[in-house]
Amino acid sequence: MKPLFWRSVCLLPVLSLAVLTVGSRAVAQPSISLGIQMYAGLSITGVVGTVYTVQYTTNLAQSNDWMAVGIVQLPSSPHLWMDTSVPATTRRFYRAVEGPANLAWIPPGTFTMGSPSNELERQSYISEGPQTVVTLTRGFFMAKHEVTQGEYADIVGRNWSHFRNGTGACCGGNGDSVTNELLHPVEKVTWHDATNYCGRLTERERVSERLPSGWAYRLPTEAEWEYGCRGGTTSPFHYGLTLRSGMANFDGRKEYESSVGTITNATGTYLGRTSIVGSFEPNGWGLYDMHGNVEEWCLDWGLDAQGLNLPGGRAIDPVGIISWAYHVPRGGGFTSPAKLCRSARRTVIYDPKAYSWIETQGFRIVLAAKP
Repeated sequence: MKPLFWRSVCLLPVLSLAVLTVGSRAVAQPSISLGIQMYAGLSITGVVGTVYTVQYTTNLAQSNDWMAVGIVQLPSSPHLWMDTSVPATTRRFYRAVEGPANLAWIPPGTFTMGSPSNELERQSYISEGPQTVVTLTRGFFMAKHEVTQGEYADIVGRNWSHFRNGTGACCGGNGDSVTNELLHPVEKVTWHDATNYCGRLTERERVSERLPSGWAYRLPTEAEWEYGCRGGTTSPFHYGLTLRSGMANFDGRKEYESSVGTITNATGTYLGRTSIVGSFEPNGWGLYDMHGNVEEWCLDWGLDAQGLNLPGGRAIDPVGIISWAYHVPRGGGFTSPAKLCRSARRTVIYDPKAYSWIETQGFRIVLAAKP
């Protein structure tokens, strides 16, 4: 992710709000003592749906002394936001700044994880089932795009991707040569590379005081990834029942139709390389390339003891195995047939630090508050 550019939209005065608590006294009971706490209530006026970071300073004379205290996607305008981080007993000045603009808010909710038993060509090993009703109780921000080569190099200081400027197609593809590598997804990254990127990005944003306390960048869990990919859908793809050539960057010679399975299309597009992020239509939550382009690392893998299956039944904020050397990429890549790009598709890669890198492996990040 490139440095976050902030656009100041307003300077907000502090409004102290008192919460009145009313209680009744029972006969022969000790007297009840009530405490009334004051917090800063801020009226934010902006563009509905836009993500804003709320910042504060105690000294307006210090122009660089703004610290992040909260992140909000504006549900209405104006919107009342409360700073409950500290009581309003000291003088604070607030402002709301726009950003980070490349993240989409994924609201809390419930969805069915995995594929139904009658979804054609579903996988049995590293199972897509049994279907599990998953509730995510906390919303989070997910990157609209896969991490690009430019973003990765900006944080890590190097870029070992295969598809650099002047590089042509591989694997029998017919795409033209890359001319703008910084906008292509980073690839040939291990799970450790991806988690290291998240840690470095978090540290930089904290030092720059652009992250509120308790927030961090990380990889999505498998449940978060599938929830974000589906975007409220229950079909094999967030596009619906089919994935045809031209809808995403995959091996378009091998399309998918839910009633048939794989369909051969001899004239289908097969680039044999990555494409610029955001080249195809997003899903309902504004996420691009959830099907194809590069496979995306998840933080965990599996929700059972062996990591091979989903647990079935119901699960709340599930997190699978993280500590093993096995990890799960999701979404399929540019060499994948359509069936391997389905929302429920799972695979597993043995990924020690000495992992042999591949050109189809990338990642996207989430920004979330720690539980």
